[in-house]
Amino acid sequence: MLSDRQAMSILVVSATITVGMVLALLGNLKLELARRPDQADRRVRFLLTVLNAALVPLMLLAGYLADFWGTLYLLITGSVLLWLAFMALSSGRGYRRTLFAVLTAALGASALFVSTIRLMPHGLFGKDQVVASLQLGTVFIAFGALLTPTFFDLMLRSLGFRWTMAVLGFVLLLPGILVAPAPREVFGEPATTAQLNFMLEQPAVWMAAVVFFFYAPLEAFVSAWATTYLASLGQPARTTTWLASFWMSMLLSRLLFALVLYSGYLEQNYMGAFLFIPALLSAVILGNMSGTTSYEKAYGGLLLLGFFMGPVFPMLLGMLLRLEYVKPVAGSAYALLFIGGSLGSLALSPLVRISASARTIQTAMRLPLLIALLLAGAALLFALVHSREPAV
Repeated sequence: MLSDRQAMSILVVSATITVGMVLALLGNLKLELARRPDQADRRVRFLLTVLNAALVPLMLLAGYLADFWGTLYLLITGSVLLWLAFMALSSGRGYRRTLFAVLTAALGASALFVSTIRLMPHGLFGKDQVVASLQLGTVFIAFGALLTPTFFDLMLRSLGFRWTMAVLGFVLLLPGILVAPAPREVFGEPATTAQLNFMLEQPAVWMAAVVFFFYAPLEAFVSAWATTYLASLGQPARTTTWLASFWMSMLLSRLLFALVLYSGYLEQNYMGAFLFIPALLSAVILGNMSGTTSYEKAYGGLLLLGFFMGPVFPMLLGMLLRLEYVKPVAGSAYALLFIGGSLGSLALSPLVRISASARTIQTAMRLPLLIALLLAGAALLFALVHSREPAV
């Protein structure tokens, strides 16, 4: 018989890995749909645009439902929706069915993501270790995302598209099944409108969204920079190795921060510094990388960049969710953070792409360096505001 803690740990670990799988599968699904010969190019482009555009309002809806309907029901609903979406994909390739399945998958992914974020502390290091739990939880998410593309390709070759979708649909249903033995009290009580309104009036919440506004496009920029730099050296084949090294360095730093925070060596009062300092060091690394044409120094800089950027997002999210007035409406708070990052990507990603196409790597690095400096400034302001707020 499982204890309550064991049941929650199994649920949260499976849910975090599933979230990573969903994120990777949506990306792989885009590529697979684009290759399908039965869809016109215009229709495929429209379908993929719908998927990208739907994530923002659906994430906001999922955050609201997590707070006012309940994390328990939202997690079960998200798993069921993902199962239905992939079963629909397995049953046929009609355009309308595919469009319905994509929208359903986007809603299910949003619901599962928000639910998992809220439950991470209860299933990992405990509700008093919010930041450490989020650092570790994001490692599990990345673990699921990194493994999924390989298994997806293997399943496609051995089972075909329809059976692959059916098997994946069952796997994505598992968090909704594993919720059965979990203790009900950890899912919390529904929030009130007054709690949501009070949270929306606080400057710390909006400053957190500003931080993520700069962080999201900066993380996305790394692949563009690595491709540009290696192309300038005549070694484009090394791009995959470089990016894999960057992500592994990022995951290592998150795991290290999780263990340090859990061990108690890092006092809760110093978390603001450990948000600002990694963000500032990321800008320093980018500045150094812009001035080098050495392969070895650039590769080392990329590893350091991943290490310093790694803890920024979970540290930001954890500090936000520790605030007393955010806890009852954590789903909506995360949705606002996600919207901030989406707006940043929408506004700055085109500029990053233009910068990455510059003739010299020094010119290409100017805009990302500016974004990193703005990120460090926003992180400092958030840390100062956060230090004056009541936290749990």
